[in-house]
Amino acid sequence: MSMDTAIEALIAETTDTQRRAAGPEISAWVAANAGSGKTKVLTDRVVRLLLAGNAPSKLLCITFTKAAAAEMADRLFRRLGQWALMDDAALTKELAKLDGIEARGPAELSEARRLFARALETPGGLKIQTIHAFCESVLKRFPLEAGISPGFAVMEETEAREAINAIIDTLAERLWSGRGDATHRDDFLSLTARLQEDLLRKRLAFLAEKGPLIEEAIIRAGGESAFYGHLADRLGVAANESRADAIGRLRGGLEAQTQWIGDIVDELATHGKNDRQSAHHLKAMIAAGDDEAFLAEARGFALVQAGTVRKTLCTKAAEKMVPGLGARLADMAEAIRETNDALKGIEIFTTTAGLYRLGLFVYRQYRDTKARQGRLDFNDLIDNTAQLFRNHAGGWVLYKLDQGIEHHGAFAVEHTALDADVLPRHLRARDGGREYLAEPVLGRS
Repeated sequence: MSMDTAIEALIAETTDTQRRAAGPEISAWVAANAGSGKTKVLTDRVVRLLLAGNAPSKLLCITFTKAAAAEMADRLFRRLGQWALMDDAALTKELAKLDGIEARGPAELSEARRLFARALETPGGLKIQTIHAFCESVLKRFPLEAGISPGFAVMEETEAREAINAIIDTLAERLWSGRGDATHRDDFLSLTARLQEDLLRKRLAFLAEKGPLIEEAIIRAGGESAFYGHLADRLGVAANESRADAIGRLRGGLEAQTQWIGDIVDELATHGKNDRQSAHHLKAMIAAGDDEAFLAEARGFALVQAGTVRKTLCTKAAEKMVPGLGARLADMAEAIRETNDALKGIEIFTTTAGLYRLGLFVYRQYRDTKARQGRLDFNDLIDNTAQLFRNHAGGWVLYKLDQGIEHHGAFAVEHTALDADVLPRHLRARDGGREYLAEPVLGRS
């Protein structure tokens, strides 16, 4: 098969797949890369619903961003406007691209030309909305059923970021000045020693956004203590063990070797390069005045940069002069390696737990701020709508929504934060007893 033939076959296969996904008679979940034609499939599906005689007011199209909604509306109206001015041959060819049917009667062509006017004359226009706009409209209709204030206002993304940053600034100021919760203060000082200000702010803002998920995880774990205990277990460390504890334990274990080390370092120093390296670090290690200096020399003796034990701790010539030298040095080096690995786990745990604790504090302050102001952010809109569909009033809400929507077969979702079951699982539009449901058209980027 030639390259041209292979490309033609691939294009034909892709076209056929897109046609099937755009067919309104099936439910379809499309997963594809950016730029592969998801919006085209979405638009084709809406156009085919309109060609089948469905009223524009009975269709609901959901996207994640305003830009995507505008792009879809622009593509749809541009296509319908072009159809209104095409001659029979050109229009027949365009319609064949949708479903592969080559022959069209005069009535079908006339109906296709009228779609542009029908769409323009639809009260309120075609329902092409962002997921947030849709959820806001649902919550505005059913605030009591959703358990929220009927007069709630929406907090835009920029406002949400500003509110969270203001909370972080206030928290940092309090903790720097020695006020606030002692645990939070320790966490903050530890984190500022490891992370630059901008990165720390981004991490806390991210975790504040994920606050509900973290709280849910804590509840499932059986409380904060159990939650952090599970985290420590996954890292192979004890939740209450500090860096100083781990270094102190190593130092205490090696103290029994102090006399022996003092006896052999001079002998080691008279031999090869590896022997001299070991002698230098061992001598400095037993003379170290504080734990961090001790650890630095212990690592210099035992480990290479990658954290593994040095291949040669002593030469054969040195071992001949000191029987059992190699085995004893290897045991010491292994103890140092284990402590070094434990310290990595402790640092990861300390950093992660500190970020979680401070992130939760920021989230709770942010949540309380929104409650006082009677506002919902974009995540709240989605979460409250999902909960509304799931609760005891969900059946009544869906019944009322079903009276105005017959098809909601197009969703463009390109954001991992979206709870994918908000709409597909709970909205079931009916038309003559037949369900039309297209799962979200999911874009992977």
